[in-house]
Amino acid sequence: MKIGQQRPSKSINQRILIRPRILIRPRILIRNLLWFGALALVFIIGLVVGNQPADLPTLAVDMNFTAYSDILDQREQALQAGVYIPSGQDFVTATIRLDDSVIPIRMRLLAGPADHLGDDDKWGFEVRTRQNQQLLGMQRFYLQDPVINNWLNEWAFARALEREGILAARYQFVHLTLNGNNRGIYALQEGFANELLETQGRPAGVIVRFDADLLWQSIAHFQGDAQASYADPVANLSATDFQ
Repeated sequence: MKIGQQRPSKSINQRILIRPRILIRPRILIRNLLWFGALALVFIIGLVVGNQPADLPTLAVDMNFTAYSDILDQREQALQAGVYIPSGQDFVTATIRLDDSVIPIRMRLLAGPADHLGDDDKWGFEVRTRQNQQLLGMQRFYLQDPVINNWLNEWAFARALEREGILAARYQFVHLTLNGNNRGIYALQEGFANELLETQGRPAGVIVRFDADLLWQSIAHFQGDAQASYADPVANLSATDFQ
């Protein structure tokens, strides 16, 4: 009979602590791998075809000389203040053409810091249709440089929200021309209106939004220097307030 040291048996607590490391739900793991793989594939395709013509809708915005001059005045004031604070009177009339449809619209610059309003930059716009017409099923939407919204990241985030049944503004990419000038690829994001609720199976209701004008006014007080406005103890702002 061989006598040796007996190995201590694992206690119940030890087994409970170890077991979660061993048990893996394969369905959840496979689903997450497929999802991240799909995002990676989209990103790679974007890199490959980034310099090639994409099959995207082309929006052609046309406005008269007076309306375009008003847009330029808005831009000049925004550059001086460091931020654009819109008013209801800033909307100018124009038309937007998609294929064979010509839709009357009102538009103005996109509210916020003026760092995207340089000579060669893609200016952001807020657009509203007129005469109860819709563009791509929308009456309110925003046009802005995709770089500001992290390119495909914002698109993937919107798709993820839709996949989980969470109410989210529609988001897509388009080609944009302004008075015949090719402005390149823009991100089109839906504004908050009844169409956002209806297209996603929600009943009509009240839509509440935050008024960002006080934020823009605080930054304008420091000539557009956001870092200086963050240091102001009265305003008590932070970089996350933009988010």
